[in-house]
Amino acid sequence: MAANFFSSRPLLIWSKIELKELFASVFIIISVLTVMSASDVFISATTGVPGTSIQSTAEAHLDFFIISSVSAYNYLAEFSFYISKLASFSYSVSKPLIIFYTNTYYMKAPAAGLSVLSPPIYSALDNLSKITYAFQIQKLLLAFFSNTIPTLLLPIAFVLRAFPLTRKIGGTLIAVCLGAYLWFPAGIIFAKQTYSEYYPLGSEQLDMRNMWSYPHYQNILEDANPGNPPSAGAICSKTTALFISLGEGFWSLVTCAPLLLIPGAQGAFEICRTIITYAYLGFTQAFPGNYGAALHNYASLSREQFLSDYYNPLIQEILPPLAALYVNSLLSLLITIIVTIIMTRATSSAIGGDAMIYGISKLV
Repeated sequence: MAANFFSSRPLLIWSKIELKELFASVFIIISVLTVMSASDVFISATTGVPGTSIQSTAEAHLDFFIISSVSAYNYLAEFSFYISKLASFSYSVSKPLIIFYTNTYYMKAPAAGLSVLSPPIYSALDNLSKITYAFQIQKLLLAFFSNTIPTLLLPIAFVLRAFPLTRKIGGTLIAVCLGAYLWFPAGIIFAKQTYSEYYPLGSEQLDMRNMWSYPHYQNILEDANPGNPPSAGAICSKTTALFISLGEGFWSLVTCAPLLLIPGAQGAFEICRTIITYAYLGFTQAFPGNYGAALHNYASLSREQFLSDYYNPLIQEILPPLAALYVNSLLSLLITIIVTIIMTRATSSAIGGDAMIYGISKLV
């Protein structure tokens, strides 16, 4: 009307364009809200669970990823604990070479060779923790987008799209909101389906105990908990401790004191005291060396045990599926990012926003 009143053709053209853009903005708003509602209806129909939203479905898939990685991490950490316990166990023996004067000393770590298995285990634990963090971050972002976009960012984007000076910014913001609210969880769902199809264990939750044969696990428990050494009860008893703590002076006095009551038996007393002293010292110093022979096979692992219970299960049964879990998890994350970026840029271009979206272009 103003254009007709002033008989201004440019103003008339501008007003027609703005009226057209206003109708376009209304159409975009209705379309966006319809797509957002339809996505939940589609997910409910697909899953067969009424009231299911695309966000809750994506969150359930992220929980699957997190539970799988945490389950694998906990099991591998337990396995690492037993290996470290066995590899660090050692004992030392002091054996007299020339009685009372020179001793030989040696230390043995029967399962020290297991330490070579620690680096790949630590690497696998590090990778599992990384993918767990990545999925947890996605879950937090999903919750943030679900709560913030419909109530705050999307209304602001609609308003900006309606005005000429902010129309391009509004269109871009609408695309970003749709990307975060709709395409991001859709990418997670799509990634989960790809993960389930290509992961060697299928779509069920990863359980390392089912993958690793029970006899190996039972053998490791027995190796890591060998019980007390031979005769440990008698050696570590209070009676033995009291016998050692009283010393050779006490026992020589108690044993030989009756000889002092016999007249002229002082020489016999000295001989008795010397015998008891040397016997005591000989026993207390020779015992560790002799007992060392009994410890020789305690908590030791044969080459066959090392291969069958530790090396082969780790290399053949544990690390390969963990590597598949790690690679497939990274692939799932990459698929989610690609789907979100492609659909966001396509949406932005379709509704008059910035087709490049500088931040996303830099990310690509």
